[in-house]
Amino acid sequence: DRLKGQNELYKEAFQNMLAAQKRLKNQ
Repeated sequence: DRLKGQNELYKEAFQNMLAAQKRLKNQ
């Protein structure tokens, strides 16, 4: 299912963004 694959990519990118923000705050 192509739409499901794109949704998984979106969720992964969102998690990566949150992790990056946490790293920036911790510096």
